[in-house]
Amino acid sequence: CIPHSAQAAEIVALATALENTPVDNRVVIFTDSERVLRIVVERTPQWKKRGTRSADKPTAHAGKLSYL
Repeated sequence: CIPHSAQAAEIVALATALENTPVDNRVVIFTDSERVLRIVVERTPQWKKRGTRSADKPTAHAGKLSYL
């Protein structure tokens, strides 16, 4: 998957870090991206309830986010 925006690249980087961590290990993620932090902590739980929709439109990068 080749990211086409900074936001997509940040999401792919997080997914790659998680893919390379053994399942039973605790993970601490350090990031300077407030956007990624907000997506993971605040937005993802909301999107799970709404089916990855925001303002009645599909969420940008929904496929990448659902992979996380």
